[in-house]
Amino acid sequence: MLCHMLAAKILYNEYHVIVLHLRNLVAEQEIHEQISHEIRHCLHGMSCSWSDIASSKLSKPILLIFDGYDELLQASGKAHSNYLERVFDFQRRTESIYGITVRTIVTSRIVLINKAHIPAGSPVILLNEFNTERINTWCRIWNTHNQSYFSFAHLEPFSLDSSSNAWELAKQPLLLLMLAIYDSNENSLRIHQDMSAPQLYNCLIRDFIEREQKKDPSFDQREPQKRTKIIDREMERVCIAALGMHNRNELYIRSSQLQDDLNHLSAIHSDQDLQDSDHVLGSFFFIHRSDATESVEHKQIHSSAYEFLHNTFGEFLTAHYIILQLTSVIKAYISADEQSRLSTTNTAFSKQWYACLSYTPLCHRPVVVEMISSWAKLYFKSQGIPHEVYSKVVQDLVINNAPRILSGEILNQINVALSEFDSPDSFPKKTPFVHLATYSMNLFCIGSLVNDGLSISSVESNSIKIWDRMRNLWRFLFSNQILEEFSSCFQIIHGINGRTLQYTKLHSESQQSFSPAQFEFLDLFKTHVALDEELEYTALGALCGFDYPLVLSGLQRQGIPKKAWISLRHFMDDSNDFLSDIRLEDLYLLDSIFAQAIEEKDVSSLFFGIILLKYLTDPKNHDTFRYLEDIQVTNSGWLSNTYHQISWLRNEDAYSKTAPVRIGILEVLCQLPLTPDDCENIFESLIPYKFKRDYYSGVELSCLSNLAIKVIDTYLEFGESIPIPKLDGFYRLIEEQFEMICRGSTISIPDTVMVDVLKATAKGMVHCDTMSCNNILITYHEALDKHIWGQNIPTCHIAPLLNALKLYHSSDSDGTQLAVDFFQHIYTSGTNAIDLFDINPNTILDLCFLSDRFPHDIGLNVIPLLIDLVEQRANEISYGLYKQLLKMSHSFSSEALYSIIAEKLG
Repeated sequence: MLCHMLAAKILYNEYHVIVLHLRNLVAEQEIHEQISHEIRHCLHGMSCSWSDIASSKLSKPILLIFDGYDELLQASGKAHSNYLERVFDFQRRTESIYGITVRTIVTSRIVLINKAHIPAGSPVILLNEFNTERINTWCRIWNTHNQSYFSFAHLEPFSLDSSSNAWELAKQPLLLLMLAIYDSNENSLRIHQDMSAPQLYNCLIRDFIEREQKKDPSFDQREPQKRTKIIDREMERVCIAALGMHNRNELYIRSSQLQDDLNHLSAIHSDQDLQDSDHVLGSFFFIHRSDATESVEHKQIHSSAYEFLHNTFGEFLTAHYIILQLTSVIKAYISADEQSRLSTTNTAFSKQWYACLSYTPLCHRPVVVEMISSWAKLYFKSQGIPHEVYSKVVQDLVINNAPRILSGEILNQINVALSEFDSPDSFPKKTPFVHLATYSMNLFCIGSLVNDGLSISSVESNSIKIWDRMRNLWRFLFSNQILEEFSSCFQIIHGINGRTLQYTKLHSESQQSFSPAQFEFLDLFKTHVALDEELEYTALGALCGFDYPLVLSGLQRQGIPKKAWISLRHFMDDSNDFLSDIRLEDLYLLDSIFAQAIEEKDVSSLFFGIILLKYLTDPKNHDTFRYLEDIQVTNSGWLSNTYHQISWLRNEDAYSKTAPVRIGILEVLCQLPLTPDDCENIFESLIPYKFKRDYYSGVELSCLSNLAIKVIDTYLEFGESIPIPKLDGFYRLIEEQFEMICRGSTISIPDTVMVDVLKATAKGMVHCDTMSCNNILITYHEALDKHIWGQNIPTCHIAPLLNALKLYHSSDSDGTQLAVDFFQHIYTSGTNAIDLFDINPNTILDLCFLSDRFPHDIGLNVIPLLIDLVEQRANEISYGLYKQLLKMSHSFSSEALYSIIAEKLG
């Protein structure tokens, strides 16, 4: 609304204004593509692009208003932290290319603006809340325009008590409007001046539902209890619409999607001519409806889409629905006898319960978290549920279910509950373990919100470290973005009574307090703190100067000897000078850390040193940690210590405790500059090593794969011959680890890990004829048959997989059959050649090479994919690929492929 007012009433005399609604745009597109898309939309499809406007010599400058940065993040579900930098670069390029100056304004709610990297020198304008004068002025204008209505309805003019909670709400213009609307019904606000924001939303929405119901004359004739029940029912169904948007990470919901959600989640269905979706939202005041007609198979299909007038309505309703389901659980617990209460919090819940907690982490929408925190206690009180009762039930809920989550026992219940949501319009389907991880994170969040903090010691038993294992599960299955979102809402607090998961709005450090390089580490530091990864955040905090008291207390709790970290204190005490003041002798501190840790078998101190080493040697951090150019002289000392440590770890019983150390060592080896002598030392240290399965095995496998690639590249760089037997032994290590995970684990391996393994496999096939590489492909095929990837091969796997299969075919007669078996999976996965071409054009050459050797009926399946590729990527196809495509058209006697090649490629 604000951006349109700026464009239409204030800025049009000075600028040609283009408003871009970011919620409707594809964030990954270039800025000029986004502008062109918005122009075509506004001109109803007329051909006009950004370049047409920029080169048209307009009489006034151009102003671009990018409306809703926060909605861009919520609609895409990704943290596009560099978006403002991309806008800034676009301005600079436009001036360079077209010689015109473009001004830009980006609007956003504050709730997610901390994700943005703001270019230096950019003015930031904060719209202040309404002060007393503005509130009074607004009320005076409202009362003037509605005077006749007040007289007709026998109402007093709208007014606010400056000492009430309502006055605080009125400082927000949207909430002030809602207060005025709510008061227009029998001056309701006069007796509810102290309501909170969630209470206001609840009362206002229920009020409008009641108004709609009163259009049916029979409604007023019902008993008050029945009228309340009808309003509750309609309120729940509106909540289902909000939940549908939340679970799909969208800011709108299509009528077909809403109808599907209502069919599965609502107990009541309409008997009117309208579909339930139209009946529920068609006349709802806080909903905007848009209609469209699409041509599907020569038929005109009419569809509607609904979105809330403001995000906050949907966020409140989502929170309300979750609280409704939690209330059902609490009431079931209360009504059960003592013996069956354990089963009440330990057995299957309703599909509604799992539907609202298993698809999207609550922390993805911080306002939803805030609404649950402030509304749950008020709602429970309105339902007559005492604090001590709901607090006990929710704590038992987490205590009883956390072990069942980690054991996988509860997974079957989630799968059964979510199996009903399997239509094309249902919630987006994810792998079962992602649903499990999402459910577990949301369960812990609710436990913290309802109880004003969740005691970790109460959840953990004497022998099982629930929090550490839960954290490992989240690390394994969630992206860094989700974990960063979690850290923006929750944090582990260490207190007298142990650790507590606390809802917090801390971490509000100003970006201006840190250099851009340090700011890159800030979110990572916050995530480590939120997950209570003390060694990680103490190391990073020490290097970057973050929160010195927190770093110091973490080091003390972990028992890191003073000898190992005392020299870092001047970094923390004078953090502003740190980045330009690292001395070579300071880095020898790591040697003392390693020496003492190895002597005392102190895993914590060793891991602390490894983390420091990882950050200091990462090439991406060279601009942040400007150590001396001859830093390489210390690498050999660090390497010898890491080799020595690997030797010691072979005899360590507490294998899982040392897993982070092993991974840290491998990560350091992957980023250090190596020589052939270093590679020889790696062979001697790693090849005899035996790995055991634990939560870190996937990351460990990825590091081993990347290290294999680096070792091969090192020999090539130095022009030395590759020691094939030793490299073969290294690949046997990868093969053993891969087989162990695929055959012994029930959790699917992340795509990033598999891509690393497949790339290393192809690299090994090129430079050494090793059976281990062939066995990795065979194991991968077996994993597909075990449904580890649901029989579908992700597109990102296919490029390195086809490359490896081509090499396998060249060295082994069985390669063709294995490639045929894989192709069945590739073809049924719905992968198209355009996606493969965009990832790596050489993948198409590999696909053609293999297809030409398939049985004719199988190879023929590739032809439609190639035709589609030529149609859409003709001007990007190289001469070499053109010749291969032409060969394919002859091999398979495909006139269609030949014709499209002739038409598009000449």
